Amino acid sequence: MELTERRELRLLPPLPPPLLQEAIEQYVTSKPGFSDPAHGFWQEKWHWWNDFANKISEIPNIRGWLGQNVAPVSDDRAREACVWWVDRLMPQRPSPLVLYAQRQQLAEWFSEYDPASTDQLEDTDRPWDMDHIHPSNYVNGKRYIPQIIKGWHGCIGNLRAWPLEANRARHDKSPAKKLSEPDEKEKSLGLCDGQQIRQASFIEENREWQLWHASTPKKEGFSDKYLANQQDPDGRCRPVLIKAITSRWIRLYEEWYDTLLVASLFVDQGTSCQHAAP
Repeated sequence: MELTERRELRLLPPLPPPLLQEAIEQYVTSKPGFSDPAHGFWQEKWHWWNDFANKISEIPNIRGWLGQNVAPVSDDRAREACVWWVDRLMPQRPSPLVLYAQRQQLAEWFSEYDPASTDQLEDTDRPWDMDHIHPSNYVNGKRYIPQIIKGWHGCIGNLRAWPLEANRARHDKSPAKKLSEPDEKEKSLGLCDGQQIRQASFIEENREWQLWHASTPKKEGFSDKYLANQQDPDGRCRPVLIKAITSRWIRLYEEWYDTLLVASLFVDQGTSCQHAAP
């Protein structure tokens, strides 16, 4: 990660996960009105670039990290570095980060599948689907869905790789059901209870699972338009859904960043930079 002779970056540096988490908190989950599903916050326009990617380089800890562990950079260069990496975490089908996080389970399910084989290069040849954990039919084609929900709903935080037959039978189920009640096809794959499903889906058990469970109304037979209702039936589904997606979004990135020791690529006066929370 040393500079070139012209004092330019050789590579755009990937931010440590704690700094990305700080950006989420500052520009999303800690903004005024976020915790109130009827607040005007949810009626505001929201765009990935203008309201998130373009702003995170303004966070003092991020600017400080770039200056300390890479090199002092201009405002434009810092913004470019942050935007480029956030773009890598945007929706990608199939997403390499999702597949990497679920690599052990996919290898166990499909041990004979070779993604490099010439007859398996098309998306339709994969033995899995990219499944929206929170179903897309709760958002797509619905009026009055907050733009911030639409923006986050399609990102990798809400995607998992799931066996074709199992996914197409359950893709419209709520997260509370699909992450806790295995069907016969899932049982045949060795997923005999909710905990095994969540582990295979890269869902953190202690806190994240509770968020996904609460991202739809408790009442059975709820309307699939519930996110369009300012008077949220449970008074929390909008903010809880965003927290569930952003939490998993960070963890997918963290799995790659930490497992491959990305922090060791950075140099500070000839020594390795340790990955630490600001």
